[in-house]
Amino acid sequence: MGRGRACPRGPVPVPGMSHAAEFLVTSKDPVDVHIGNRLRAVRERRGMTLGGVGRNLGLTYQQIRKYESGENRLSASRLYNLSLLFQVEPGYFFAGLGPGDGECAPEASGAQTLSAALSRIDNPEVRHHLKGLIEVLDVGFAEAPAPRNRPGSTS
Repeated sequence: MGRGRACPRGPVPVPGMSHAAEFLVTSKDPVDVHIGNRLRAVRERRGMTLGGVGRNLGLTYQQIRKYESGENRLSASRLYNLSLLFQVEPGYFFAGLGPGDGECAPEASGAQTLSAALSRIDNPEVRHHLKGLIEVLDVGFAEAPAPRNRPGSTS
C-alpha cells in the first residue's frame, strides 16, 4: 500500500535522539492536515460534534479528532463516506491544494468544473441566471472567472 512519490512522508530527525528513537517521531503530512482542516470546517458549518460524526461512521470522537488534526490519515472509503454524510463532493476535501503549495493537487477545482459547465450553455440568459443562483448557494464560486461566450452567442 504505497503512497507514491509526489508527497513523501517520513521520520523527522531529532537532535540528541538515538537513531532508533528517531523513527518514533514523524511529521504530519501537509495534505493530511489540509484535509483535516476541511473536515473540521464542514463539520462546524453543519453544526455537528466530533461525537456526532463518529457515531454516523461507527467511529469514536477521538478518531474524528485525529483525522481533523492530520494525526491519522483518512482512507479513500472513509473520505467518500464523509462526503456522503456532509453532502459534498469528495474533491471538496482537496480544494485549495495546488502546485504552488508544493503539494499534490487535484486536476480541477469545483469552480473550474462549474465554470466549464456554464460555458457549454448556449442561452446567455439561462447561463446568467444559473450563475447567479450558484453564486447565492456557493459564495466561493463567485471568485471563479466568468465563462467565455460560445461562438455565435451574445451576452
